[in-house]
Amino acid sequence: MALGLIPVARRDTLFSRTLLKWPVVGSPLEAPPGRVRTAPEMLTSTPTTWGRDLEAVEALIHRLATTPTTAVHPMFGPLTHAGWGRLAWKHSDHHLRQFGL
Repeated sequence: MALGLIPVARRDTLFSRTLLKWPVVGSPLEAPPGRVRTAPEMLTSTPTTWGRDLEAVEALIHRLATTPTTAVHPMFGPLTHAGWGRLAWKHSDHHLRQFGL
């Protein structure tokens, strides 16, 4: 989504682009426990093997870090490259914590 590889429909509102965006993207707060539904367009991949999935994630993280992007997030609206990087870090950290890492 951040690299424009998966087009997603915008579902953002004035509230989500302003008041919600800062604590989620810009603040040092951790993601709250629980489940937030993802954009349906994100549910498109089929798991392969652990090694192949890990390689794919590592390649995507590298591309995001090295490719300037200003893609539009479906919930938070336009994000800068730094905003996408911070959101990717927080999202990854959230999932790693789920596995106790």
